[in-house]
Amino acid sequence: MAAGRPGRFGLGLLVIVLALAACTTSSPSSSSSTASPGTSADGTTQTIGGVTLPTSTGSPTPDEAKQIAKAAYIFGFPLVVMNGTKAQLTNEPSAQPTSAPVNQFNTPSMPFTPSFTAVPAPPVDVLFSSAWLDLSKEPLVFTMPNTNGVYNQMTILSGWTNVLEAPGARTTGTGGGNFLIAGPGWRGTVPAGMTLISSPTNLVWIEGSNQYDGPSSLATVNAIQAGYKLTPLSDWGTSYTPPTNVPTSANVDTSSTPQSQTQNMSPQSFFSELATLMGPNPPSAADAPVERQMARIGIVPGKPFDWDKLGPDVQREISRGVTEGEHYVTEVGLKIRGSTKANGWLVNLEQGWGDYGTNYSLRAAAAFSALGAVLPQDDTYFVVGGDAKRDNYTVTFPANQTPPANAAWGIDMYDTNLHLVNNPINRYAIGPHLAPVSYNSDGSLTVYVQNEEPSAANQQQNWLPAPDGGFIVVMHVYWPKEPVLNATWSPPALEKAS
Repeated sequence: MAAGRPGRFGLGLLVIVLALAACTTSSPSSSSSTASPGTSADGTTQTIGGVTLPTSTGSPTPDEAKQIAKAAYIFGFPLVVMNGTKAQLTNEPSAQPTSAPVNQFNTPSMPFTPSFTAVPAPPVDVLFSSAWLDLSKEPLVFTMPNTNGVYNQMTILSGWTNVLEAPGARTTGTGGGNFLIAGPGWRGTVPAGMTLISSPTNLVWIEGSNQYDGPSSLATVNAIQAGYKLTPLSDWGTSYTPPTNVPTSANVDTSSTPQSQTQNMSPQSFFSELATLMGPNPPSAADAPVERQMARIGIVPGKPFDWDKLGPDVQREISRGVTEGEHYVTEVGLKIRGSTKANGWLVNLEQGWGDYGTNYSLRAAAAFSALGAVLPQDDTYFVVGGDAKRDNYTVTFPANQTPPANAAWGIDMYDTNLHLVNNPINRYAIGPHLAPVSYNSDGSLTVYVQNEEPSAANQQQNWLPAPDGGFIVVMHVYWPKEPVLNATWSPPALEKAS
């Protein structure tokens, strides 16, 4: 599996870390910001969700073809990346704990350790369960078990990366249930006792978290994970068993991330794949202005893209438009708008995160650096870095001012490659739900972030081991309360110890 592969585990931490390295404290430059919908003064162009399109009809001029190609690349990038990620994560089910065949759950049964480097920044205060769905044949029944009060959230994303629903503790409670996930055009009858989730695409990704409270909770969390089931609707009520020995394909490239593979596609290959994927995964009605313009250069949902039918001048300008689109996606992906600093920690509370609508710029940025981003209401995270070779650090929460969470909070430690860090006590995160922590006499809580073990016993209990060099710490707040979401609460600064 390719190092740095995207997914639920990173949750966009890569882009936050890159922004941290660049000391980003504001939105990107005007060239990469998302413009409001509007039409140019002369009526020749329109800007929708960060992409600019002509308003004319008929055969495009070369300049118009370039403009359309750039917009189509930004628009279609998320769908192509999602499909590539699905291909990688469903083609090698025995190779990684994060893989499973289509329409089956993968459930890593142990917290990750430093030996796991396949994906960046894996949190260790939750255990994951996820599945890639193909709804083209029929709907699937997603069974969620009763967690008996244990926090969980199962985000369901469309092929265009929008969050459709997020059943779990925050939204539906912990009592479990059966959810019928149906693709576009399905008109059947919903069985009694099921909740219908209508997906506008046949490609769906379910990714979720189950709260892990340390080794004593492992059996409980594993039992919850084992209760997640996917059953074809036609097999509901039978003793359905998912197929084994699912064939794999030799054509799936796992040597690099789906993002890099997508950006290395030729214009012909990219638009051919996009047109094919849009057949079973159609754009929404709100996307009609973009869809009409894409049709002018031959990109039509479910129909072959005929590159050779385009003249050489149009081909040349389409290629230039794709190049500009690639650069734009990289730019906004490395500087997602809305990332701000709070006492030195970077956080992104951008409105529309995970529910993009026609904000094509933000959607492409997330697909580049934060594929599978969940709603901030389910997981808000803060990121800061330091260098433990030079300094020791502390984070001190005043009394009654630890992160306001309905579920849990924790601070995870990574090296600058976003890998977990080997240490003598095998502690990769700290939080009061993972193990007891020691509070100060005034009720405050100090976390000690350093390479060498502190000498005092109470400091050892609150020690978050750091590598002998640069590090990145990530504070996750699961199911955050309103003060986190409206930024009236911020974490205390990571301070150099005196």
